Amino acid sequence: MKAISILPILWFACVLPAAAFDLKEASTERFQVSYVEPERVPDIKELPDYYSGRAQAIKDDAWYAAGGGPEKDRLKMTQLHFRDIAYPIRVTDKVTGIVYEVAGDRRTITATNPKGEVLWKVNPFGDAKLEPYRLKHPVICYFGKTANLANRSGLLLGVGFNSSQFGTLRLSDGKFTFEGQD
Repeated sequence: MKAISILPILWFACVLPAAAFDLKEASTERFQVSYVEPERVPDIKELPDYYSGRAQAIKDDAWYAAGGGPEKDRLKMTQLHFRDIAYPIRVTDKVTGIVYEVAGDRRTITATNPKGEVLWKVNPFGDAKLEPYRLKHPVICYFGKTANLANRSGLLLGVGFNSSQFGTLRLSDGKFTFEGQD
């Protein structure tokens, strides 16, 4: 009987669902949140060096490649890792048609009108002069609805970093307001 390790499966089952955010939960009636999926799932070794789960992801991938699990599960695991750290996140305003997109670097957010014209482009982490907290290279892992979707300064979306830092982004001009860190 061939012995198999269940550690990659447990890690996958316990860590990834907690790290990835629920697109439906982040969306509202007005704002639709989605990932910008590439045509092909990248190779696991293309994960950025700053991704804290990179070493374990490569190890898990090798386990799958050696016959440790079905290829469809291997691809799903790889896709989830990239969603967590590298795939762009897009929020579409169904009323105005404006698209707000977190770039693949997971630091830059751009607002583009329906004609394709860039309205503004910001780096919330850099613009707010945030310092690394818990991680050397915090990246945006959440972009969507916030408890205060609107206030006196206009419509807002929530921005959360994988370092547990968070704030709100004013949609009219891209001004980021740092709200705190856990």
